[in-house]
Amino acid sequence: LLIIMGTSLVVQPFASLINEVADDVPRLLINLTEAGRAGFFEGAFGMRGLCYGDKDNYRDVFWQGTCDDGVFLLAELLGWKNELVKTIHNGWAEIDKRNAAKLNSAKKDAEHSAEQHDEDDKRQKSP
Repeated sequence: LLIIMGTSLVVQPFASLINEVADDVPRLLINLTEAGRAGFFEGAFGMRGLCYGDKDNYRDVFWQGTCDDGVFLLAELLGWKNELVKTIHNGWAEIDKRNAAKLNSAKKDAEHSAEQHDEDDKRQKSP
């Protein structure tokens, strides 16, 4: 299964990656807009592009919506929603923890700098 998310599939060489999987590999596009259809240029080089909506299509699916919504729906359909929610929660908790550590470090640096500045002022004012 090739999952393609949140892209116009215009910029090369990334756009051509959809053609780098075997012909029997299902391809799912999760995107706000349709993308990846083969135009004249792609067709001239033997690239078919995505075929969702074609009558002879057997492997390509376009799901219209945001990447977040598409991933949540896919996870729910696969029975992975709770695991996904837990993973996201743990990821945000780790980010919050790192940000708090950075904030504390910045506060300590600022306090140290202020103390150093005060000491320098005292030395300059002393006769």
